[in-house]
Amino acid sequence: MKDLKRKTISGVIWSLFARFGQQVTSLAVLFVLARLVAPESFGIFALAGVFTRLSMLLISSGLTSAIVQREELEDRHLDTAFWINSILGFALTGVLIGFSGVIASMFDEPSLAPVIKWMSLTILFGALTQVQTQILTRKMSFDSLSKRLLIAAPISGIIGISTAISGLGIWSLVIRDLSFQLVMLAVLWRVSSWRPGFDVSLRHARELFSFGASQMGSNFVGFLRMQGVVLIIGSFLGSTVLGYYHLASRLYLLLVQTVAQSVGRVSWSLFSRLQSRMSELRQSFISVARYSSILTWPLFLGLFAIASVLIPVAFGETWRPSIPVLQALSIVALLQSIYIPMSSVLVALGRPALRLRLLAVETVLGLAGSLLVVKWGIGFVAWALVVGAALVISKYAHNVQMLTGLKPGLYLRQIWPAATAALVMSGCVLVAVNRLSGALPQHMVLLSCIVLGALVYTLTLIALDRSVISDAGKIAGILKPSREPAKAEMR
Repeated sequence: MKDLKRKTISGVIWSLFARFGQQVTSLAVLFVLARLVAPESFGIFALAGVFTRLSMLLISSGLTSAIVQREELEDRHLDTAFWINSILGFALTGVLIGFSGVIASMFDEPSLAPVIKWMSLTILFGALTQVQTQILTRKMSFDSLSKRLLIAAPISGIIGISTAISGLGIWSLVIRDLSFQLVMLAVLWRVSSWRPGFDVSLRHARELFSFGASQMGSNFVGFLRMQGVVLIIGSFLGSTVLGYYHLASRLYLLLVQTVAQSVGRVSWSLFSRLQSRMSELRQSFISVARYSSILTWPLFLGLFAIASVLIPVAFGETWRPSIPVLQALSIVALLQSIYIPMSSVLVALGRPALRLRLLAVETVLGLAGSLLVVKWGIGFVAWALVVGAALVISKYAHNVQMLTGLKPGLYLRQIWPAATAALVMSGCVLVAVNRLSGALPQHMVLLSCIVLGALVYTLTLIALDRSVISDAGKIAGILKPSREPAKAEMR
């Protein structure tokens, strides 16, 4: 159990470090591109991304997701998943290229067709990496997985900025996306020693798909939740307004992927290993909830508080319409960070159908609300997503209690110090933004509020829970390099 605890905390730190490095780079690149590329181009790029991400979802969550969850895994499972994924990747790339003109006509955006054609190549690149990614995730080799992000982000960022400066406009976004996926492909095949064989089996495909089908359904519903909003805004409000939404959603995704999804990926792998040891799983869930809340609550509430100065300082006055969207999406991110570990428990215990139902309810509520309020603007659309996410949290907690016996009250006791400290911090920052705006230059207001927020949160958290100091020391001890020899990777 100690070795598993070491791997878990090390995995979280490595995932956070890699995501943080990637997202800081991506954020810096986004700062530059937002001043070089028009909002309309961001909107067209977002529309094209809906269709490429839908295709990638079919590849990334079908057969390969079961590689992490299965207790017993054979080489035939890996070979079967790789070759089916590869064939599917080629097929989906061809379909998207063939229908790009039809899709462009649907949205009355002729420039959308060539963008979709080139971005469809990312589907093929992604198909060739899924098995290696899941093998490394199963082994909790998050340091190896981190290398692909830390290398791909700066290289693709430099390429994107260079092409934008050259005046390529929307194509700088496309080229950056393609180069990111291509570098990820090359690095992952370099760090993973696994290579596919040709031992393909229909029986093994069925075994993988029996789990992967529900997982794919859950991811598809999650895709609809966010990308359905893109289609609604693009259809009713146009590509320029969609560009404002896209910028805010990119910032939201940067933070969600950096923290919440990194914790979710590691906890899924951990909980899958503990699925037959319920008492250890409950204890691990409590630890994940506690440590993740210390990161997520101040991050997302802090973003809500500084959004009104962050957007104009970082991207320019042109992007002010993105402010209410970013504020709403920061609350969505906070709510998701609460239920993502619960969702990982459901999937790890082989109950992805429960997760699928909850995501479906959240998606229906969010999209129905978006359709009702879209006429009032993108800010109202984003708040409709908040309502959908808020209404399903109690259901997640109920299902986790039914499966593990873990009572919601115990979970709340773990997160209340961080939640309270973050609420106090966000209130202080909102007051400071209001008082300092007009008295100081905006960039000084932003810097002052970030420093104030960090101080208020840290001091309040320590006052409420002094054990966080000793916990930090324990984590540092766990992260010391182990002298145990590394185990060989599969095949």
